[in-house]
Amino acid sequence: MRYLREPRPAAPRTLGLAILAAVALASCGPSPSITVQLADGALDVLLGGSATTQLSVSRAGGASADVTLDAAGAPDWVTVTFAPATLSGGATTSTVTLATDADDPDAAPTSFTLTVTAVGSGLEASDEVTVNVELLAVTGRVTDYFGQPMTGVSVAVDAGAPVPVGADGTFTVADVEVPYDLTLLDLTNHYAHVYEGLTTTDLEILGSMTPLAARQAGVTGDLSEPVGTDQLALVCIEGTEVTILGCTSVPASQTAFAITANWYGDIQVSGNVRAWVVDLDQSGSTTGFAREGQAAIDLVDTVGATADVTLGPGPAAKTVEVTITPPPGLFLIQSFVSYRYSEHGSITFPVNLPPGSDVYEAVLPDVPGATASLLGIATNLVGQVGYAWEVGEYSSGTLDLVMPRGFTKLSPEAGATDVNTSTVFSVRNYSDGPVTFLFSGDPYIAVTTSEPETTIPDLASLGLGLPSGANYTWQVMVMPRLATVDEVAHGGLVLLNSALSTLTGGPGPSSSGAVVVDSGSPFTTE
Repeated sequence: MRYLREPRPAAPRTLGLAILAAVALASCGPSPSITVQLADGALDVLLGGSATTQLSVSRAGGASADVTLDAAGAPDWVTVTFAPATLSGGATTSTVTLATDADDPDAAPTSFTLTVTAVGSGLEASDEVTVNVELLAVTGRVTDYFGQPMTGVSVAVDAGAPVPVGADGTFTVADVEVPYDLTLLDLTNHYAHVYEGLTTTDLEILGSMTPLAARQAGVTGDLSEPVGTDQLALVCIEGTEVTILGCTSVPASQTAFAITANWYGDIQVSGNVRAWVVDLDQSGSTTGFAREGQAAIDLVDTVGATADVTLGPGPAAKTVEVTITPPPGLFLIQSFVSYRYSEHGSITFPVNLPPGSDVYEAVLPDVPGATASLLGIATNLVGQVGYAWEVGEYSSGTLDLVMPRGFTKLSPEAGATDVNTSTVFSVRNYSDGPVTFLFSGDPYIAVTTSEPETTIPDLASLGLGLPSGANYTWQVMVMPRLATVDEVAHGGLVLLNSALSTLTGGPGPSSSGAVVVDSGSPFTTE
């Protein structure tokens, strides 16, 4: 029989070495390491455009060395950059930008896996993102100044064939590289508008620089009581579904009113006749709102209509301090404060001011959450006119407007001759926003660009060639509060008309804006 020996206790020295080894291992801790993570697992980029994603680097185990970023897997026509390209100290994030070159002969829609790697002091980590390079489907709608669809026009993208818009004014052009140029064509009215350098879709294009003929109907009626002494009644038409323009006034002791209502779109529309009886001071400025009322009305194009308005108590009044700063080089000639009372209607109450007044008080209805638009108009001695407006609540008791500077024309000089499609038209644009060049003649051609210069486009292949020996006028319009041509193509050209519509009862703009335009300079084509 074998007996098992009991184990002997470890020698003191051996035990001490084991404890020291354990302590040493514990003091070393985990090894230095880094990890990389991209914010997106997949990234879509338009051919000719760019896209970004965020990269994060995490350090562990005492890792503190600089980390250099690199990428692999992209085609030669895709450029990948990092900002920053090296993460130093406590920096842990970088913006990864992928830019595609649509002019490269090998560029085409594709998908690829991009591997991003971080390397530093013997440490390395990576992450991947799937990149989908796609073409853009350009969609949009062509409308008039009041958002009604226009038909009988077409759009052409880059050198492509014109695409007629549908009955609802919509269009679609597939497989487009960005940036792209879009040309609106109205061959019936000899009109074209070129938008240069667009990068987006879902456009809202103005169909003509000239407002279309409106539908009209005469509206007559009576207020339920005569207008009092030192009072004035203001009566406007408000649309329930579309904008209807038309306002009038009724003097003291009278009740009858007559309005010409104007609208665009359907032959028959519904609305309301809105009336306010305002108190006036000795100068003719509004001091309060004595009475108000409304009556429903249906309108049919060219057919007269009647509506009598029953008046009731008016709202309380609120005094608002108005301050306007005109742009350098222009002087203020007019300003208006319009109270927006509904989605489709606003009204301007009388404020009797000396011309050019830039600080004054306006009295508006004291209605919680109500908004108003403040419109300023300035001009100079060479025919340039600046319009600017602010929109917002006036519960604070103040409305302020700073009008931006516009532009200076550089070339060609007024009266230039032998102008052709190579002649350069240039301006100094103080806002750096988009510029619209207007060439008024037959055909009428407009160009909206991000550049301060342009030439008259050669549209002969589209049926709108520049005639010889023709008299033309060129104007410039800048929109200083818009940053890109895309913003102009997303309804930007209707902003001024919307702002001015408040003077005839229209709802006004939904946001602040500005337009500067000149009276035009003549030239003759070669």
